[in-house]
Amino acid sequence: MIINIAHTKGGVGKTAIATNLSIAFAAPILDLDIQQSSNRFFQIREEEGLNTLPVYNHLTNELIDRYKSNPKHHLIIDSGGMDNDIIRNGLEVADLIITPVSLSQVEIFGLEDFNDLLNSSNIIQRTKTFVLLNNVNLRAKKEIVMARDLIEGEFDFKLLATMLGSRKAYKEAYSLGRNTVELSPSSPAGQEIISLTNELKKHIKKMR
Repeated sequence: MIINIAHTKGGVGKTAIATNLSIAFAAPILDLDIQQSSNRFFQIREEEGLNTLPVYNHLTNELIDRYKSNPKHHLIIDSGGMDNDIIRNGLEVADLIITPVSLSQVEIFGLEDFNDLLNSSNIIQRTKTFVLLNNVNLRAKKEIVMARDLIEGEFDFKLLATMLGSRKAYKEAYSLGRNTVELSPSSPAGQEIISLTNELKKHIKKMR
């Protein structure tokens, strides 16, 4: 399956999620971000003596043929925070699109723009587009409920049940070339990535 971590807005946490899922699924990454942050993650990982995975920089027909609609083998796309033909092509071939969003009004505006972009395509099925609440203060129960109600009521995304908290562990794991489960499986961040991985596996299973 091709799992695209996508948003045309930068700074929403796409790379942290993509690298965590890449390790969790033992899946290569297609890094379409101009900053090449996923590529750099695996460079750190190699320097740390950890097992690495392929990182691609171009979406090719070979990659599409190998991973598209393949429930046993996955490709993670770290999509750049921009809108161009390359990014749109990555969206169109994806089996799942995961869009990270925090609880800020700025990111809700960004989600509105991205929602319109997805709806402008005649190819992208909105049944495969999901919002992942990310970098969330999990104690802000009222704000979380309001955000969930807004997204479910106003946008064409499905909401993932898993939420990723605002935790230093995500930055620490990246700096060490690890995902949060490798860093500490019993930590809150480790448990969040385990939960997210399991939830995505359930969605993938339904698509077979």
